[in-house]
Amino acid sequence: MKVLTTRVEDAEIKELDKIVEVEKTERSVIARKLLARGLTQWKHEFALKQVKERKLSIRAAAKMAGLSYIEMLDALAKEGIDIGYSLKDLEKDLAKL
Repeated sequence: MKVLTTRVEDAEIKELDKIVEVEKTERSVIARKLLARGLTQWKHEFALKQVKERKLSIRAAAKMAGLSYIEMLDALAKEGIDIGYSLKDLEKDLAKL
């Protein structure tokens, strides 16, 4: 494990300390949990943006975000991001079967 040093606003320390009190653990434990959660959220948002901008495939974005292909499809649908496959496309494919 490596050490990370950063400056934090007083208001953020107060908020962090409130969580420490509730969770009854150390500040460093809470900081690591929040950092991990933030990193996960950032990866998800970045992956969605990359698909939206057609810079990554759905499968590659899912891998980047640590999601399954189906989870990524769900996330894209929730965000209203067009994946280039419409209901009409599905109906055509089903008609071919």
